Amino acid sequence: MWREIVNLLVLSSLTMSILYFWLEGYQLSIGSSVIYPIFIISFIFLLFYLLFALPTYILLKRIKMHRRFSLVNFFTYLFVSLIVHILINSIIMSRSFFNNTEIYIYVVTTSITFWFWESLLLNERENTCY
Repeated sequence: MWREIVNLLVLSSLTMSILYFWLEGYQLSIGSSVIYPIFIISFIFLLFYLLFALPTYILLKRIKMHRRFSLVNFFTYLFVSLIVHILINSIIMSRSFFNNTEIYIYVVTTSITFWFWESLLLNERENTCY
């Protein structure tokens, strides 16, 4: 089970880092100039997924809300992502959250990415809780 969780975190963070570069308008070409930034951004997303999305997943699994492609799970991840982005943008970056439409795109893409990989990789038949 832990192998699937590690795969979930790594795939979600790699997918989100590639989406981040695409959303920011960077030209992605294979080479050393783009590989290092992708790994750095992936590590940052990995930390956020580890700190916020994984505990949310464990909570959903404990209260028996774990289903593949469940809209309840998606909206839960969306809510947690919204809270995290509000905290980061208002406290750390001192930017107004509600005036920046780009932030809304990141809220949705981070939650969709984790929800998609979680639904594909983690099996709903497992009844073990952590």
